[in-house]
Amino acid sequence: MEAETTSPSGDNSAGAALASYYPRATEVACLGDLFWARYGGLKVTAVIDPGHGEGAVSAAQICQAIDQNSSALDLLRQKHISVIVSEFERAAPCSSQWRPLEKSRNFYYLPL
Repeated sequence: MEAETTSPSGDNSAGAALASYYPRATEVACLGDLFWARYGGLKVTAVIDPGHGEGAVSAAQICQAIDQNSSALDLLRQKHISVIVSEFERAAPCSSQWRPLEKSRNFYYLPL
């Protein structure tokens, strides 16, 4: 299935910013429900789900867990995933390895 390159609302700035760093069809993992990565022509092949309701954890908590567990990143690399994307509301990511996407306030990416 071909990845969408524009959002239904026409706002594809975050996806386009990510696509400026990675070629079309690059495999990405989304931390949360961030399928905007598809709008840049990237291929979402994994979702790191923080959960919903009482059992939900924040992106910042998952970020910390990933940062402290390099084997999780190794597993993603083995699956040919090149980058993790996430939205961090009201807080910077847990690690300086996460890079902000241009022209976006809360969206970040972690190159693998």
